[in-house]
Amino acid sequence: MKKYISIIAGISVTALALTSCSDDFLEVTNPTGEPLEEYYNTDEHLNEALTSAYAPLHWPDWDGVAYNDLTIDAEIMGDDFWVGGANISDNQHWHKLFNFEGDGNNTLSTLWGDFYSGIKRCNDVIKYCSWGGGTEANRKSFEMQARLLRVYYYNILWHYYGNVPFYLENLNEPYTAPQLSADEIYNNLLPELEEIIASNVLPMRWTASESGRVSQAMAYMLYAEMVMYQNDQSRYSQALGFMKQIINDANYSLNPDFANLWAEAGEWCSESIFEINYDDDNGQRDWASGSNPTAPLNAGGTVFPTLCSPNGWGGGEGWDGGNDGWVSCPCVLKPITCMPTTISAVMLHAGISAVTPTPNAIKIHTSGTANIAHRVSIIRTVLHRRT
Repeated sequence: MKKYISIIAGISVTALALTSCSDDFLEVTNPTGEPLEEYYNTDEHLNEALTSAYAPLHWPDWDGVAYNDLTIDAEIMGDDFWVGGANISDNQHWHKLFNFEGDGNNTLSTLWGDFYSGIKRCNDVIKYCSWGGGTEANRKSFEMQARLLRVYYYNILWHYYGNVPFYLENLNEPYTAPQLSADEIYNNLLPELEEIIASNVLPMRWTASESGRVSQAMAYMLYAEMVMYQNDQSRYSQALGFMKQIINDANYSLNPDFANLWAEAGEWCSESIFEINYDDDNGQRDWASGSNPTAPLNAGGTVFPTLCSPNGWGGGEGWDGGNDGWVSCPCVLKPITCMPTTISAVMLHAGISAVTPTPNAIKIHTSGTANIAHRVSIIRTVLHRRT
């Protein structure tokens, strides 16, 4: 019995001697993946984070909770169209807002979540870039794209809500941020936008393979739009200068076929400044169903043609048959007159006197929704000088 005990003790001592000279057993593989600091240290991974920051651009539409499309929501309290639908419960939040009866349960709440998600993702990208990973040129580009996107997201919140929580670094518990007035939001965003423009990091226009990224020209347009919206006359001359730079830039010119601007063949033409790309091969966006619960999240389009079409419409023009129209948002039949020419129109008229009508106004056209990684456009901002 003593012999066996000695043998076991000897084996134990030998095993301890063999393992004590190495600490490998202390090294444990992280079951949740690499730490963020180690992951976001290459161009590829930083670009992944940036692509995620672009994604909320195409979220406004039917999301399984409410229908909130920017092209409709901007006019829902106006008189350009009726809400329509089957009854007052059909898109009830629109009916409430249309009648100035909006409340905490009937508002554009999904837009709030969409664009604060975008802001959070932009803040992430900016933080990851500050860690110094990837090549310097790409890192600077990724950072400036994220900063410009963040201004764009705040711009939409500023337009729709006025006073909103404002922060440039993501929040920690208890996740509170100061609510700034609309004027304070503007006074924070414009210096940020001016700094992005002054950096001259972003190209005036991206190559075709990179179409969908925010550019210097897009920053110019955003600057002009915000200055005009705020009626900030102190910045009119600067905004006008940016508009002239776009007009005189060899990358941009008018499309001789106006109708082509709205066709798929006209996407990213020489007249286009910014478009939000969409993937028409990634599943058609649709209402959720038991067999397809994630349909509202598909990156393949918008449900608006079905929503606004006459009852009995059976599809066509690239849209599937059998999607009967819901008769929402019928336009009001009335003469549409141009906005009166005022001093605030001088900037858009590229220096031509505001006291006379001019055929050279730069206008912005928008249509649709989108995602950076793919190629079919849905929202577009277009350099346009037509009457």
